[in-house]
Amino acid sequence: MEPYQYNTAPPVNTPQKEEPKIEKRDFIFAILSFVVGYLLCEFILFGGFGFGVPAFFIVFYTVALLYLRHKKGVFNKRNLISLIPVAVILICFALFDNEVLRGFNLLALWLFAALSFIAIAVDENSPLFFSDTAFDILKTTFFLPFHNLDKGVRALGKRGTKGTNLLKILLTLVIISPAVLIIILLLASSDAGFSRLANNVWSLFSSKIWEYVTKIIFALLFAFPLFSFIYSLKNDAPYSRSKEGYGLNLAVLDTVITISALAVFCSIYLLYIAMQAGYLFSALAGKLPEGFTYAGYARRGFFELVAVAFINFIIILFASALSKRREGKLTSIFRIAVSVLTVFTLLLIVTAISKMLMYVGYYGLTPLRVYTSWFLIMLAFVAVCILIKFIYPRFNFHRCAAVGVITLYLCLNLCNTDAIIASFNIAKYKQNPEKGIDITLFDQLSNSAVPQILTLRNDTQYGYEIDKMLITRKKGLDRLNWQNMSLAGILAKQSIEKIK
Repeated sequence: MEPYQYNTAPPVNTPQKEEPKIEKRDFIFAILSFVVGYLLCEFILFGGFGFGVPAFFIVFYTVALLYLRHKKGVFNKRNLISLIPVAVILICFALFDNEVLRGFNLLALWLFAALSFIAIAVDENSPLFFSDTAFDILKTTFFLPFHNLDKGVRALGKRGTKGTNLLKILLTLVIISPAVLIIILLLASSDAGFSRLANNVWSLFSSKIWEYVTKIIFALLFAFPLFSFIYSLKNDAPYSRSKEGYGLNLAVLDTVITISALAVFCSIYLLYIAMQAGYLFSALAGKLPEGFTYAGYARRGFFELVAVAFINFIIILFASALSKRREGKLTSIFRIAVSVLTVFTLLLIVTAISKMLMYVGYYGLTPLRVYTSWFLIMLAFVAVCILIKFIYPRFNFHRCAAVGVITLYLCLNLCNTDAIIASFNIAKYKQNPEKGIDITLFDQLSNSAVPQILTLRNDTQYGYEIDKMLITRKKGLDRLNWQNMSLAGILAKQSIEKIK
């Protein structure tokens, strides 16, 4: 037996990633990050959600793309495509002032802007998977910026004498500010002319001095995350992707188990639809079941049907992920079972849509009914994509579903929903004046609906109340600044000013 041989070779050290050197453009971008942070406060946080949003994003994208101009991904096809929804949403901020959609659009801007910058960091030829994209959004907007949070300070402090001198100047101004204030007060007391000048300057800034101080503080708080966010795209290694994804294998359930479970769900829906066919599908024929009002029929079971459709999507997702494959593919029986369940889900969604259409046809439109109808159409589209995927396995479900949902969302923004609501309800009222119209609904609508509301000014029944409502709306418009104003607000204000 040979004696044990000790390993005397020196340990292999894993090479550490070299810290990128601070460049001149890093120093310039660190200063511009403070400017961008201040504009974020001026245009959006303290301004509003009108023209201020596109104004800020134009400045932000310009500064960021100039800083990243040497990256190959800046002008690639994927980045340019991802900018389309960003541009559409920014146009909607400038055109309309729908408060509900503005809230969702802020979230959508973060999502699409993250995808745009991911396209810059990722090689254009690398495949893009759903799981990768979800992880990359978090990595790009949270993990990497937090990791590089100190780089802005280093860029200012280590960039030769320029950065050091800038910090010295700022520190000096802070230190001598009390002495400067005392000297100004003494000189103002000794000379009437200088006193008037000092009073004029103080009156100019005193009313807004705390606002400026607050904006500067918030600008500093936003400057470092903004800098580290873009800095990480310039200096961190490109994202690596492979068709194996993250190596997760969730296919652990036997096919017999998943098919049996799907068969049970399909049997329940088949029994339910067979027993309630006349009740469920009467709305498709435009008939109201006996013993129901339009409101009672539309509301009964509506949200339950939507909840069931959601549960079915979750069941299909988990069944597809957990079911074992044969030679890497789902079995034909499994795909048939999922397709049947998807058809039942689609029938439930169509039933809910038909109920909503009947309800709207009798009572008119409201914002909630519009958004609910859009949501049902979106669910129906996804269900159709799922059905096509399991009939034709080569169908690219993720890409088609993502593009379709994004397109539907952008169409919801561009179609000017508030104007449609007002126009539909007013037309319905003029067809049947005896039923009247709920003009209190107009208070819920944005300024985009003002041109339609103005058509009721000469109405004998509601004209006086409409004038009062529009004059009250104008008082609110007069208080808006340009950042919170939109084209719809400007046109509405000009139209209401003609009322005497």
